[in-house]
Amino acid sequence: MPNDVIQILRRLKTLESNRRTWDSHFQELGEYMRPRR
Repeated sequence: MPNDVIQILRRLKTLESNRRTWDSHFQELGEYMRPRR
């Protein structure tokens, strides 16, 4: 595989893991911002 493809794949992997952490952060934020009853 050419180096460009490897770098792109690596970047996609980090993006995917970042999205997962962001999803969990947004869930926590949503539960925190939701008005408590």
